[in-house]
Amino acid sequence: MNKLQKKLAGGGRASLAEITDLYQNGSTKDLQDCAQIIRSRFHHPKVATFLKMAIVNYTNICVAKCDYCAFYRLPHQKGTYLLSFEQITAKIDALLTLGGTMVAFNGGFHPGLKIFDYAELFGKVHSKYPDIGFYEMTIAEFMFSCKRSRLSYEEGALILQKAGTEWITGGGAEILVDSFRQRHSPGKYQVQDYYQAQ
Repeated sequence: MNKLQKKLAGGGRASLAEITDLYQNGSTKDLQDCAQIIRSRFHHPKVATFLKMAIVNYTNICVAKCDYCAFYRLPHQKGTYLLSFEQITAKIDALLTLGGTMVAFNGGFHPGLKIFDYAELFGKVHSKYPDIGFYEMTIAEFMFSCKRSRLSYEEGALILQKAGTEWITGGGAEILVDSFRQRHSPGKYQVQDYYQAQ
């Protein structure tokens, strides 16, 4: 056990310098060992938990053009879809029959959907399924929808909050390096935009 691991095992916290050193010089095994030590503070080391969830891809129409996605279709291409509320709830009902408790929505950058469309959908879903947890939107989808709706991030967040949204996930941020983003996901935003949307 190295010095940092001993510190963590004793209940201490890693300093910024120690985290930086671990990132720059530590091995994957070092990181795994530190993570396991911290995890064991909250959960028995030999017990793992899980949840049953589903990801509902309510549309495949997206204009982000990420080169690592084989899922999206541009609006004019064949094979596009946008699920109705009934189709979405059928997928949620199927999850419930399996004992599921969490649903995530994934839809990309649909140019025809505004923040009010998402709020209407999420509000109806919350009303129909009050006991299920939802990941309703990624930060990238939220940013795109706010811009399409000509609303600030604060205004968009308030609209979703009123519809029952509790959080927005970090999905869609991927690697926060502008040069990478411009090469691989040109339709998404620069790093500074993500910081502003947090």
